[in-house]
Amino acid sequence: MKMKIDIAYLYKKCIFSLLKMAKVKENRVFFESFHGEKYSDSIKILYEYIKTQKKDLEYVWVYNKDECPISGDNLIIVKRNTLKYFYYNATSKYWVTNSHRNRHISPKKNQVYMMIWHGVGAFKKFGAD
Repeated sequence: MKMKIDIAYLYKKCIFSLLKMAKVKENRVFFESFHGEKYSDSIKILYEYIKTQKKDLEYVWVYNKDECPISGDNLIIVKRNTLKYFYYNATSKYWVTNSHRNRHISPKKNQVYMMIWHGVGAFKKFGAD
């Protein structure tokens, strides 16, 4: 039986492993809503509230489309699975998402990963449930 090699997975794992050595920026927050396909849901509300309260933070949003509705000071837009995506993910103190993260990326000990689920948690399935 032949073993199928997932080249994309190996590439992403390698890139992120190298970037894990990069220093975490304490004032950087990384947002990803529905894998960068939407600017919506509770994660949008959270961002819009935080940006009015914390002017000293740097915000990174994953957004894959060309016309971007996201605005704000200290804002960086990146597309999913690009080198910039992996860099900002590896160097952000806070990760905020409302969907599953990349399977080959895991937070460092000094990073905070927040899953902001949309909907009622008692009825949702997590991971491989």
